[in-house]
Amino acid sequence: MKNNLTLMLVLAIMTLPFMGQANAAQPSGENPSSSGIQQALVLRKQGDFNGAIKRLLIQLKENPQDLQVKLELAASYYQAGHFAPGSALFKQLLKGKDTPANIKSNVVHFINQYKSAIAHGALLDESLQTLRQSSDAVPLKISKLNTMLATSPNYLAAKRYLISLYLSH
Repeated sequence: MKNNLTLMLVLAIMTLPFMGQANAAQPSGENPSSSGIQQALVLRKQGDFNGAIKRLLIQLKENPQDLQVKLELAASYYQAGHFAPGSALFKQLLKGKDTPANIKSNVVHFINQYKSAIAHGALLDESLQTLRQSSDAVPLKISKLNTMLATSPNYLAAKRYLISLYLSH
């Protein structure tokens, strides 16, 4: 997706409510997978979503009932753009009898926000495509792109097109 960076930033912000939520579902005492989860969260924060996924998959094999691992793995899958496995894990969490209501609520909230981010990205892509195909003069296109970037400053496709217009003008 062209505005992948914007989506990643939105998703990173959206996953903050998840951190620590699944801990409430764990029995008291030390969670054996917490160190691995923390390592995965560091990788995810650094933008290494696939590294986080690999780490969380190891944790899931070691602790297949750990709700926090499933939750963080699903969120990491989504952030990496691997929607099918992320959706499968989210569905497991939503259907799970042992999944607390607050986690189920957060999963639904996360999915809805992600759908909104995808819809917003699609609108940006459509607007940019329309602008590219328009017969507007280059200065007008530049002005429209600057307006678009004022509301979506991380939209890389618009930045690239703006640069190409400046270079061609």
